[in-house]
Amino acid sequence: MKQLLIFKISLLISFTSFSQNTDPVSYRKTFGGYVFEQSGKTLKPKKMLDLFQTNEAAYDAMKKAKSNYDPAIALGVIGGALIGWPLGTAIGGGDPEWTLAGIGVGLLVLSIPLNKAFNQHAIRAVDLYNGDNSGSAKLYYGITEHGIGLQLKF
Repeated sequence: MKQLLIFKISLLISFTSFSQNTDPVSYRKTFGGYVFEQSGKTLKPKKMLDLFQTNEAAYDAMKKAKSNYDPAIALGVIGGALIGWPLGTAIGGGDPEWTLAGIGVGLLVLSIPLNKAFNQHAIRAVDLYNGDNSGSAKLYYGITEHGIGLQLKF
């Protein structure tokens, strides 16, 4: 009787852990990027990196994505602060330093290609994790190593 109970508990635990691994990660486009979700919960890049450790290809793609995400966020936050400081000074009636706002705009512009690279690598990681590694070609447009143009990736 005791052995049967232990067998049932271990079987239940194995089915529970198996069902957690098969839950796909989804993504949807929002203003300025994508939102990644699993079981209705929003996933941050660090959580996605932890989740994809079981799939080597997805994990490698997510590592590339995260290496673009961290500097994009840093540049965006610093750029936003540099824009907000002179705006706050102007609203408060002081003499704003518009050079800081210009530098902030420059930093925000620098964060755009990093954010785009994050989105592309994260989507690829999600597709690999969900089992979509069919090798289908995708067409990208934007900045390439030879300038602005189209890029076909397999």
